[in-house]
Amino acid sequence: MRHSPQQTPRPAFRQSFKLLLWVGGGLLAMALLWTLLYQPAREAQVEWAYLRLQSQADTALHIFWGVEGELPPGTFEVERSPEGQHFHAIGRIEVGPEHGKKRDFRFLDNDPPIRPTGLYRIRFTDTHGRQSVSPAVPVAQAIPLM
Repeated sequence: MRHSPQQTPRPAFRQSFKLLLWVGGGLLAMALLWTLLYQPAREAQVEWAYLRLQSQADTALHIFWGVEGELPPGTFEVERSPEGQHFHAIGRIEVGPEHGKKRDFRFLDNDPPIRPTGLYRIRFTDTHGRQSVSPAVPVAQAIPLM
């Protein structure tokens, strides 16, 4: 007497299906674990306290900024834009483990934009490539240096 395939599944098919589920589940678990452990967050955890500009006649612009809390090792880049759309880096400040508690920073731009429509901002990148960008401040808000 013969059985139809619908009545009794073949043992080899059943074993293959179980193996496929086991391997697929393992791969899914590995992918999830890799995502949680090794994929960096998109943004560095930096709490921006302030960003101020002070003009020194028409020859220079002092940029002051501060952060709150612990600061991981990384790099600050001072960025400038003539119109507020396209920013480019004009200077860098490296932050090592010894600067973890330092909260106030400064940079001197010896070639500030002539137009008051220019903007400055600070970009922080930690050693894992995560970034945080400060709000932009217009040159028009620069306080004259006494």
